[in-house]
Amino acid sequence: MFTTMPKTTVHTILQEIGIRALREYIYKYLPAPDFHSHDFTRNFERHFATQYIQMQGLYAHKSTIEERNKTISSEIGKFLNRNRDLLQIEKGPKRISINMNGKKSPARIWHKTSQL
Repeated sequence: MFTTMPKTTVHTILQEIGIRALREYIYKYLPAPDFHSHDFTRNFERHFATQYIQMQGLYAHKSTIEERNKTISSEIGKFLNRNRDLLQIEKGPKRISINMNGKKSPARIWHKTSQL
């Protein structure tokens, strides 16, 4: 019998890390009560380096590192939104901040909803 492996995506990589570990990361390594998506991704790259490299590999076909970072950030944002209750965060407005590419762009603000 032939079985297929599930397709690896940013979402599946984040699921493998686990909600508990991601919630702990948010509350421990993003110390302010509010954080923006750029903070999450920038710190994520350092804290989960192996997984971030794996995410980069998913988008190796993109023409530039900037395009890969933009796509990964977007997918991480979607994951945060879908799992906001489990991560104990709530969605706030967008603000301009410096992204992974060193450029100004809109980023979602997230509010922590509990104490760890």
